[in-house]
Amino acid sequence: MAEDGSGQERKTATARTTVTSKVVAILVASGALATLTGLVLNRFFDTALDQGADALGAAAIRSYPQATRCESAHLALTAPLSPTIDIGKTAPRPANTVCVGNLVTDVVIEGNRNEQILITAINAVIHRSEPMLTTGLIHVPEGGPGPGPVLLGFDFDRPDTAAMALGDDGKPIDQPFLDRTSLTLAYAEKLRLRFAGRTAAKYVQWSIKIDFLVGGQVQTVRLFDEEPLQVTGFAPLTQYRERYEAQDGTLTRTA
Repeated sequence: MAEDGSGQERKTATARTTVTSKVVAILVASGALATLTGLVLNRFFDTALDQGADALGAAAIRSYPQATRCESAHLALTAPLSPTIDIGKTAPRPANTVCVGNLVTDVVIEGNRNEQILITAINAVIHRSEPMLTTGLIHVPEGGPGPGPVLLGFDFDRPDTAAMALGDDGKPIDQPFLDRTSLTLAYAEKLRLRFAGRTAAKYVQWSIKIDFLVGGQVQTVRLFDEEPLQVTGFAPLTQYRERYEAQDGTLTRTA
């Protein structure tokens, strides 16, 4: 049977639509393939660059220790003050002093790998733990530190050395910080951490160990190993052999 003109036109339109659909499908597939190829290549180069950095011994996390401060208004002496110190005229912080009760330190860490770094553990490393220092006590009426963006605490009167979340009172609570949230670092991303180490019953020297996962490998960065941080508990006043008051640039012996 012969087809009229309208039937032929419908077939032609259908053929054009089919061809157009195939072309679009090919273009979409090509774009998806290009995107996938780009992702694979980026991942390949990221991994290769990170492996090269590992081979060269470049740290995956860079660390920049910041200020260390006493949160309390007292310093304990590790040894008697030198007889050469002019107690009546100057009140520099002597080198042989330790924060009483609570030490606060800030550390900025920076990611140095192209692949994302996932921090898996933050722990205190105890170098020394002894009875509280009672050689001498200096009262320094100064304010504590300001707030920090990521607050973590160590309670050295507990057996767990994991960095804890802080309660509303600023004291560590019974829950590791990384059980509540996660910390990650991208390349060149910086994160400021504020650590508070406290004790009421002993003298502690400590550093910090951060475990992290990058490129499928577990690695560790250590902070303050060469010069450990120190904190001591607050003993009854009668146990200190010497007591001083620091005020307005002067240091006065009070007992």
